[in-house]
Amino acid sequence: MQTHLDILAIEPFYGGMRRQMLQTIMRLSRHRWTLLKLPARRVERRLAASAKWFAELLGRLEMENLDLLFTSEMLNLTELQRIVPRLARRPSIVYFHDNQTPTLEQVSTGPLDMVNLNTAMAASEVWFNSQYHQDSFLEKTEALVGRIPEISGRNPVSELRSKSMVLPPPVDLGRIFAAASTGSMLYRDPRTLFVDLRGADVKLLVDVLRRLEMRGEQFNVITVGPEKGLPADLPRRTLHERDEIGQYRALREAGVYVALRYGATTDELIVPAMSAGCWPVVPDAGLYAEIIPPMLHMNCLHEGSVESIVSRTLDSWYVERPMGYEGEQQEIVARRDAIESCRVIDDLLEEVAMRRTVQM
Repeated sequence: MQTHLDILAIEPFYGGMRRQMLQTIMRLSRHRWTLLKLPARRVERRLAASAKWFAELLGRLEMENLDLLFTSEMLNLTELQRIVPRLARRPSIVYFHDNQTPTLEQVSTGPLDMVNLNTAMAASEVWFNSQYHQDSFLEKTEALVGRIPEISGRNPVSELRSKSMVLPPPVDLGRIFAAASTGSMLYRDPRTLFVDLRGADVKLLVDVLRRLEMRGEQFNVITVGPEKGLPADLPRRTLHERDEIGQYRALREAGVYVALRYGATTDELIVPAMSAGCWPVVPDAGLYAEIIPPMLHMNCLHEGSVESIVSRTLDSWYVERPMGYEGEQQEIVARRDAIESCRVIDDLLEEVAMRRTVQM
């Protein structure tokens, strides 16, 4: 028999994919959710101080019927459980959209380097948005532990791996494109490039566009995110980061979706872009290889260089596309669609809550 849980969701960085995922899950879930949130600003402040802010708020809330805590890696869960011991007795799931663990190359350690690791260790389960993300986090964790003499003999990777799983965030594609369909008729232009500049190498984009111009190629550009560093003479249409409907409408007009964040653990627009019919030109490092059909890797995944990105873009205009790729692409997208994904998530939430109850 299905159970209806009382779930407390805490999101210290409520914006972008984090907001979209929580809104989607809460709307479609059979469970009862309470959401506490802070705006998506200043990562370092959220990691350092949000636990204390939420602890003060929780002191005024009734939590006797709480079955499960659901939060993200932006919360210092260890500190919150210390301040609010009642939460330590409840099962908890931490969803890693991204992580702030130091890179493998970093030698020095900072005051916030251990937050993600400690949070993951304190959680009952840890969910990652991609296999690449899980693997890279565990690799960085192992390197971090090796750099700290006090804990180098207590490697937590094995324990973390045993309670981790990959669960891509659900995307409510029907709702997205129903909202984007209002207004004037949209016409797709194969030579319109949609580029998400958030966290991207803007100089790299400029070099790519200049190279296309030198080749005499005609194209249009739609960008979302910060425009600093883009020359004024580059013809483009710009969209605000918060204009989600404008972004979804633009994806239906564009022919190519260009991503420039090499090694990204998350991309809130790649699934809507593929669902809208955009040809992806995305890095060969990060989550993208898990989303792009294998038969398209040669013509879609770039190496982060000007030559590689230009080549993949030209492929989208001149190279015949493999037969049957649309079906494989839509199958990948369908596995991330909200209705079925949220059913799976609901069942997993119930399993975690019930397993912890039996153990207690």
